[in-house]
Amino acid sequence: MAEATVPGVNAETRSRRQLERAREMPSASDAAPKYGGHGYVPSDEPDDEPVVERISHLVLGVTSLDTSEAWYHNVMGMDILGRGLMTERRPHSVLRMNTGTMLVLIEDKNVVPRRPGTNAVHHAFTMTPNQYRLLLEKVDEYKIDVWVDRAQYLAQGEFNVNFRDPDDHALEVCCDAPEASEIILPNVGTLDCGPASQYKIGDVKLFKDADVYLVRLKEGFLAMSRWCTHMNGRIIWNREHWRFQCPYHHATFDRCGNLTGGQPDLDALRLYGVSFSPDGHVLVDTSAVTHRACFEPWQAAKPPAAEPAAAGRR
Repeated sequence: MAEATVPGVNAETRSRRQLERAREMPSASDAAPKYGGHGYVPSDEPDDEPVVERISHLVLGVTSLDTSEAWYHNVMGMDILGRGLMTERRPHSVLRMNTGTMLVLIEDKNVVPRRPGTNAVHHAFTMTPNQYRLLLEKVDEYKIDVWVDRAQYLAQGEFNVNFRDPDDHALEVCCDAPEASEIILPNVGTLDCGPASQYKIGDVKLFKDADVYLVRLKEGFLAMSRWCTHMNGRIIWNREHWRFQCPYHHATFDRCGNLTGGQPDLDALRLYGVSFSPDGHVLVDTSAVTHRACFEPWQAAKPPAAEPAAAGRR
């Protein structure tokens, strides 16, 4: 069913989801972004080291230097360093982001933020959760129309908002909050997955309400969390390619839960404990989850051996 649509900015049409997600806030935190989501590029820097590679500066044409300088300072939180600091002959202002990257605003009578009929070019910024929360407060204060282009592709703990500046430059602000990597438990107690005998080797079954995948291997049963180990995106089982796939950031995993591609250096999908009832049903304990680096045969729970046939039975 198609989503209901609501009139958006500049007479464009945005889906209801795109508008609603733009109002979602991360939990308060000064945690620095992990740079592990949209547009992620692996780095050799240790996790506790600041990111030192950055763009030197971004230049934008603006029709009013006063208006845009105040807007980027008040809404985006950039520091104003001053005017006329460069050899540029036109009136200009230099602002600085907390990463050290500079924004140079140059006043021009004829600003063309994007070619007519296109929306491919935009300028993306990353903020901490607290910075992002302040941004949304400014969005309300300045009555800025906001939406989320990637609403259907955001994992849990991943926040994103799209809007335009006074000259119609397309902007995107991203925030990967700490909850993107938190362990999510189903809290549904013990899950009864039915008789073990009904599963054939190779079967994969999703228990959607619990976000649990039950897999029958030759070694036994695995109950795996549906939450991706990259960020908290719900993975799907791609039967045609015999693999699990995260639709958010393209990580893929084999039937045992091992990483096969899409993202670098991820651990295998997490496991729930599996046991068997006296009548042979597969039981999954969703109260605790086990993190693992990769699949080992001992991780699979072996079903109880079938009872020997009664005497005289064929």
